[in-house]
Amino acid sequence: TYGMTANVGTRKEQGRFVFAASGKLTRRTFDNVETSNNTTVNNHDRDRWEYVGQARTEYAVYDVVSIVGVAELNQRDYDDRLDDNGFARSSNGFRLESGVSVDISQVIKGDVTAGYFEQDYDDARLKSPSGFGFRARLNWTPSRMTVVVPSLEREVDETI
Repeated sequence: TYGMTANVGTRKEQGRFVFAASGKLTRRTFDNVETSNNTTVNNHDRDRWEYVGQARTEYAVYDVVSIVGVAELNQRDYDDRLDDNGFARSSNGFRLESGVSVDISQVIKGDVTAGYFEQDYDDARLKSPSGFGFRARLNWTPSRMTVVVPSLEREVDETI
């Protein structure tokens, strides 16, 4: 498999408020594979573009604690309108969450958010998941060249 991602974003601090917006474009491609009985498994129907746009607002309640609101839109466009099984797997979705951000030091920062997500698939035969979503992330920056980001989240991940 191959993946390429481009990110762009901006951030504006105004008093106790922080406003941020970001966009992400990801290209995913998959090579075909040979099975043990010399047949080929077509993986090209998994090739897709993924687009994500996010807006985030923070309000600093204290110097190290902020209230957070996040709105995210996504779109997943498969190269093939129908996969080998006849499913239209392209989809679009959104995520709305709020929570708390804690900035312990310049080395450690974490977020915990919860809310609602929904992903709508083009094909009515595919279940469109929705419901409670959450994210818990910690950014640990032990050096200027290293960032460790453990996370726990509920999200929709693509598969066939």
